[in-house]
Amino acid sequence: MLHDYIANFLDYCKNANFSERSIESLHHRLGELCIFLTTINNPSIQEIKYQQLTQFVADFN
Repeated sequence: MLHDYIANFLDYCKNANFSERSIESLHHRLGELCIFLTTINNPSIQEIKYQQLTQFVADFN
């Protein structure tokens, strides 16, 4: 499910004329977020907590 949200968001960014470099960067970072969420067994995007996001930022710089 998260992959669908990411793909839709990246499509929006392309349609909003984000630079190619920005889209590539977002794609990479959102992919890392997706991997991180699977490592902490987070079953849905609605259950992501602020604490988990700060942990992601700390762990992945």
